[in-house]
Amino acid sequence: QDFIEEKLKTRWGKFVKNNTKMMDYMMLGNFNDKNDFISSLPSQSYYIATLIYLSKKIGIYKSKKDDIIYISDKINNNFKLVFSLTKDDATPDIISINTNKKLLDILKKYYENSQLRFTDLKLQAIFVDILKIL
Repeated sequence: QDFIEEKLKTRWGKFVKNNTKMMDYMMLGNFNDKNDFISSLPSQSYYIATLIYLSKKIGIYKSKKDDIIYISDKINNNFKLVFSLTKDDATPDIISINTNKKLLDILKKYYENSQLRFTDLKLQAIFVDILKIL
């Protein structure tokens, strides 16, 4: 219990404190057998942007049917809105996310509201790492 209290005082703990599912999963270690946030990419979705994190390209999609954002490894290489999350991934034709935090704010809000889905567990783990650096 003391360890959990200390974790809740961290920046990450404060971030997940108000989200019951995230709190149970990330801070308290209450894992369930369901993968509530793992879902296939619906056909009724549109491409928002590409994120690059540690040389890994991540596709961001928005559902046309409901208010859900999907994180996928399916990339639209013709889409020009590409953001880097680290300076190592930045190039002249890739926008640094630091210059446009609006997308990150949206993703963070959707994550906090349990409106973010991932096409696999690996992408979910990568995105959790991304949230830790914000």
